[in-house]
Amino acid sequence: MRKHHIEKMIEEMCPDGVEYRELVSVTRSFAGGTPTSTNKEYYNGEIPWLRSGEINFNIIKNTEKTITKLGFNKS
Repeated sequence: MRKHHIEKMIEEMCPDGVEYRELVSVTRSFAGGTPTSTNKEYYNGEIPWLRSGEINFNIIKNTEKTITKLGFNKS
């Protein structure tokens, strides 16, 4: 059986295996609205903002954008 590329990455990067953790235990995520991009008060804050286009089966270490608490509350 052919291995999925994620399995190959785990073998290469984590030869001793990885700890299984439910995603909900390491992050908070939910679907919702995106803060209005024209309001500069909503962006360049301290909260990482992951957009669906950033996922694409990549390892995500950082997000391209961040939002402020006000932007989070208004999303």
